Amino acid sequence: MLPSDLTSRHLAPGLSVKPLAMGCWPIGGPTVNRGRPVGWSPVEDRVALDGLRASLEHGANLFHVADVFGHGRSERLLGQVLKQTSCVGVRIAGTTGYVHGTAPHPYAVPHLRHQVEQSLANLGVVSLDLLLLHTLDFGPGARYLEDALVQLDALRESGLVRAVGIRGPHLQAGSQQDLHGITRAFLDAFALVNPDTVWSRASPLSPPVLIDGEDIVGFTARHGASLILTEPLAQGLLTGKHHPLAPPLFQPGDHRRHMNWYQNPGLRIITEGLIPLRERFGEQPSDLIRVALRHSLQQPDHTVVVAGFTSEAQVKDLFRLGDPLTDDELQFATAVYTRIREQLNEAGGSHRHQLTI
Repeated sequence: MLPSDLTSRHLAPGLSVKPLAMGCWPIGGPTVNRGRPVGWSPVEDRVALDGLRASLEHGANLFHVADVFGHGRSERLLGQVLKQTSCVGVRIAGTTGYVHGTAPHPYAVPHLRHQVEQSLANLGVVSLDLLLLHTLDFGPGARYLEDALVQLDALRESGLVRAVGIRGPHLQAGSQQDLHGITRAFLDAFALVNPDTVWSRASPLSPPVLIDGEDIVGFTARHGASLILTEPLAQGLLTGKHHPLAPPLFQPGDHRRHMNWYQNPGLRIITEGLIPLRERFGEQPSDLIRVALRHSLQQPDHTVVVAGFTSEAQVKDLFRLGDPLTDDELQFATAVYTRIREQLNEAGGSHRHQLTI
């Protein structure tokens, strides 16, 4: 169960959830979208279902899904568990805007509404507590932004969606000019959508997310929006389970197949960089998981952290949080992660060859 210090946090009007939410991207398995691998390694239904049930048993009450996660597979698996289990108070954050199917664009009319309705059918629910927009790409000249705004208003008015969120600026998009453009696109979308929440990566190995010089935590707090932080374990890299002498091999459809940090020298830098944390907090992956999760969870009360999983064993590790980190421990962990990030930058080569989903 979640430690008593991690009480529910406000996510949107009338919506409060536990601060550790469950990310269902990994249980979607291998996936290809627009010719790119955007999924994970294969996972059996039985294993994924056990992981979902374990999440509920440990007190998780927010699950993050997306239409592109296994092209609906994650949604259907979660829907199966919700149907079989008494899940009073469970909240669902759905995501759309990355799959366009036969439409000219993911946000084109009536595609956005259709995707939401299909997600509801997959999940077996009548509404989404939160709908997240997957990208800030509204087409050339933002031509589909108006369509998206009309659709979002209609979805909320019809009760199919209770709250709306948008993605924060993506800081590994390429050049500084690209980043500036993405920040401007975010601010434009933020002003027009007036989102209840913003979602962004929280990996300690990624650069801090800044919006015109202000960190995203402060930005959202100042604007009265909640903040969903994803990838607190850097997609498993901060667990110490990957060894540089035997870099992992990923199958087609797994987005990690082309990530530099899962190969050397990146993997060696991460492994050696984690030694101070092992020496201070423990040698086991569960010890490193605790530190990384606490590092993300010990943020202001308007933040919620989403951690991915595939199995019951992984879920149990996520909930072995123990006591909060002391101020000294938190500063120590931050310094370690910062050194690793700086060494990765010096070595050259980004985490990804392309934007992730």
